[in-house]
Amino acid sequence: VKKGNTIFTQGGFPLKCGSAPQKICYLAESNWRKKGIRGNFNVNLYFTGGSHYAVPEYAKTLEKMCEKKHIYTHFKHKLLKIDQRAKKATFLDLNLLTTFHVNFDLLHIGPDFKVHKAIK
Repeated sequence: VKKGNTIFTQGGFPLKCGSAPQKICYLAESNWRKKGIRGNFNVNLYFTGGSHYAVPEYAKTLEKMCEKKHIYTHFKHKLLKIDQRAKKATFLDLNLLTTFHVNFDLLHIGPDFKVHKAIK
């Protein structure tokens, strides 16, 4: 992908490594910046939870970094469905309890992390 709307998602907590699903977003943004094509991308980071990170000090630092790098963050949005052919993701806004669609050119999913029912 050389340009377009990108979506990176981070599912719900708890996570073994809280920032792992975010790292690919930050690495991709850095790579595009180094190649001189960062301006070709609209970078979006969707979180199921209400912040970047469970530790407030880290969350604040990550928030500032995203603002500086023009990574658009969206909190309390749960990925529900993907239409691969139409390149459309459907999200649930957990505050308003409404669904909406976002078109994408690149999609990276950090799934919800929970114990599988076979282990419970």
